Amino acid sequence: EPWVYKYHNKVWKPRNYEKTFRGSITLKDAFSHSVNIPAAKIGVDIGLDKIIETAHDLGIQESLPEVPSLILGSVELGSLDVLRAYSTLANQGTRTDLSAIQVILDSQNRVLARNIPRTETPFPQEAIATLNDLLRTVITEGTASSLAQHGYSKLAFGKTGTTSFSRDAWFAGYSEKLVAV
Repeated sequence: EPWVYKYHNKVWKPRNYEKTFRGSITLKDAFSHSVNIPAAKIGVDIGLDKIIETAHDLGIQESLPEVPSLILGSVELGSLDVLRAYSTLANQGTRTDLSAIQVILDSQNRVLARNIPRTETPFPQEAIATLNDLLRTVITEGTASSLAQHGYSKLAFGKTGTTSFSRDAWFAGYSEKLVAV
C-alpha cells in the first residue's frame, strides 16, 4: 500500500517501479521482484545507521548519506565498491581486499612476489546464507529470471535495479567462480 515516511521536516514517498500495489507480500517475493515499499519499511525499522554500517562491512568504502532513499539504492557507487560488496557475499561473508595481481613469477616460474590479501569475516554465516537464498530467488523467479533464457544455467545469485524512468539499469551477481557488476 502507499506509504509515507516523515523525517527532519521532510517527506519521503517511495514507490514501486510498476506504480501499483500488491497488498500483503512475503519478504522473498518483495526482494526477488524489487518491490520497494516493503524494503523501505524494513530499512527504516532497521535504521539508516545500521544499513550504512553493514554496507561498509560488506566492503563499500565510499561515504554514504543518511537519507532514507539509500535503502532503495539511490546512491551512485563505483563499480569496484559494488564488486567488493558482492565478492563478500560470494565468499560467504568473508571480505577480501581486491587485487589485480596475485603472484609475480620469473622466467623459470619462481615466485618473486605474492600478494596475500587481507581478509575479515564481519557477518555470521547464517545471515549470509539467508541473504544468498534471497539473491538466488532473484535469479530463479524474480527480476533476473531471464538469465536462463539467455543461456546461463549455472547456480547464480544476484540483484537487479532500475532508476526512475529506466535511466539506469544494473545487475550485480555471482556464481561459483565469477562476480559480475
